[in-house]
Amino acid sequence: MMRSTHRLKKWMVVILFISCWFGGSLTHAATKDQAVSLAQDIMQVTMETQRREPVLSNNVNDIVMDIITQGRSESLYGFLQNLDKKEALDNYDLFEHYAKLISRSEGDLFALKGYQFILDESLSKNWRRAYLSNLLLANLHLAKRDVLKVLEFTGKSLEIVNRQAVTGETSSMMYDVYDMLQTAYIYDRSTDQTIAAMRTLKDLSVNSGRSLDGFSIVNNLAVLFSKDNQHLDAIEIMGVMEPYLKGQPDDKVMLYNLSIAKFKNRAKLYSDALPHLEKIESLAQGNWLQPYIYNELAQSYAYSGRILESEAIMKKLDALPNEDLPNSELFELSLMNVKSLIAEMRGDYKLALNLKNEYSDRSIERISAAQFQDRKKAADRISVSQRVATQKLENAARESALKDTIIDREKNINRISLVLLGLAAILVGLLIYGVRHQKAMNVKLAASRDKALASERAKSDFLAMMSHEVRTPLNSIIPVAELLQAKSEYQEDRGLLALIVAGGNTLLQMLDNILVVSKADDRPPEYTEDLNLVTIAKPILKEFGDEARRKGLAFSAKATKGFPLSVHTDKNVIEKILINLLSNAVKFTSNGEIYVTFARAEDDNYFSIKIQDTGIGMKGENFDELLMPFKQKDSGITRSYDGLGIGLSVTNIEVQRLGGQLRFHTDLDIGTAVEVILPIKAPIEHQGALQKAA
Repeated sequence: MMRSTHRLKKWMVVILFISCWFGGSLTHAATKDQAVSLAQDIMQVTMETQRREPVLSNNVNDIVMDIITQGRSESLYGFLQNLDKKEALDNYDLFEHYAKLISRSEGDLFALKGYQFILDESLSKNWRRAYLSNLLLANLHLAKRDVLKVLEFTGKSLEIVNRQAVTGETSSMMYDVYDMLQTAYIYDRSTDQTIAAMRTLKDLSVNSGRSLDGFSIVNNLAVLFSKDNQHLDAIEIMGVMEPYLKGQPDDKVMLYNLSIAKFKNRAKLYSDALPHLEKIESLAQGNWLQPYIYNELAQSYAYSGRILESEAIMKKLDALPNEDLPNSELFELSLMNVKSLIAEMRGDYKLALNLKNEYSDRSIERISAAQFQDRKKAADRISVSQRVATQKLENAARESALKDTIIDREKNINRISLVLLGLAAILVGLLIYGVRHQKAMNVKLAASRDKALASERAKSDFLAMMSHEVRTPLNSIIPVAELLQAKSEYQEDRGLLALIVAGGNTLLQMLDNILVVSKADDRPPEYTEDLNLVTIAKPILKEFGDEARRKGLAFSAKATKGFPLSVHTDKNVIEKILINLLSNAVKFTSNGEIYVTFARAEDDNYFSIKIQDTGIGMKGENFDELLMPFKQKDSGITRSYDGLGIGLSVTNIEVQRLGGQLRFHTDLDIGTAVEVILPIKAPIEHQGALQKAA
């Protein structure tokens, strides 16, 4: 009985293994069939674009982009230098910096000023300039095969274009992005993503009218399969190209035959590879493909036992000038392998052994270096994921502390406390779900790198959703509490209800500030003509003046001669700036005075609001930290002051949105003066103009 049971288990294992193998074979076949079908579609679109009427265009921008996307970036600098009218090329400065960077092959390109210049311009308000900068950055990293960076910058380019209306121009821009993406996915050996990118590229070619080089794209797709040792599949994919070769230039014919021969050599079909190579040997004279063709031809002859022909080809290869030979370690290793085979067949076993040992050593070093780079990239991805997870945990901790504060202040009103507690529990639950989801993403990140870019968009969507979910109950709670306060006959009840109103308003203000800091609130300023600053500031000054006097502080405000009463700005943003700065001044001042000065700046186009106190002051090295979200001068566990520590960060963001500048004047234990400089009439376009204001 036990023997029968054991035999049954063995058969179950065998059946399970066969099922898994068969299922894997079906999946592999489906992927190959998809690639063949896509290759056929791409070649048909290529033929259609070749039959189109030629369009004469003087658009220099199109010419430059073709040079970059077709892999001829090294010739870009010479083209720019010979350009007669440089003003005819939009964003000439970006292309010039890019050309200088791409022409360098040594050192860290990304530490150079030119790279920083393009990186800064990727944040430009001009969407076309920002799109181009991100695309050029992606292409720089593509040359270094840093796929993560390529995905990061191409993702930003796509995001910029997707915000615009669909036109021929935007379709052409997306074509350039996907042309780069399909190459990046090939470097990353991501078959599914490569097929998806190529399919999108084919569709964009039809929509934008851009010519599709299907010969190169199908060749890239076949190379991807060959890299995974699927050489027969690569041969089948390349075979799609053969019916379309008639009438094509010699370089297309050579590319097809060379690739087919290379894949057949990898599949050990050396005799089958020879006709393809012999067909194009005469065409290769003086062409950059000549050394590659000789290399494959020598291998085919050698492994086919035709040692004399192989030696003859090797002599032709040795006769080529050094500058015509590829600067590639793989090419050198391939030649070394052929030489060792020839030596072995000649009976020179010592030379053959030496060559094989050197070949093995260099191959192991190359594989080890590649594995080290893969491990380093994986570690970088894990590090990024850990930082994101840590930030989410910190957010959860802050929200939990905020929940406890609300419960402590409103514990005497059970019904309202339960509502707020439930709301906070939902918020914490969503944050915990986000943390767990991010941990799961960390495990999958090595195989799904392109999903990392979606995390930032998910955060913005989450915060936007939470804005609605938190505001809705608060906008009901606060008016009801105010109505109950007005109708209550008992002083104690009115005091408790006042706590609810104050707590609710504090929550709304904190929520607004968090949305600004997290960039979820990206609404543009709403500019209004002829706002009276005195009318705006008076109730705010009265409120904080009363609060300061309750603490025993002196409070005063004045406007100097020439201060503009009427300005063109956003009323809500001005109020938020005043409330945040006055709140900090009152909070951090224990004794002394607070005074506010409204004045016109030295540049008549700006006005100044300065709030000075005699509080605890700051050290110079604290300035940068105070402009970071959730920071205070005393940020430890035992800090003396309540609050999230985002008031100055929010103020700095809002001032910059209005085209202004925030300045500090402070001494430790003496006091702090915060000065806001803002334009009087309209938002400025160039930040350099702010240097004149003070």
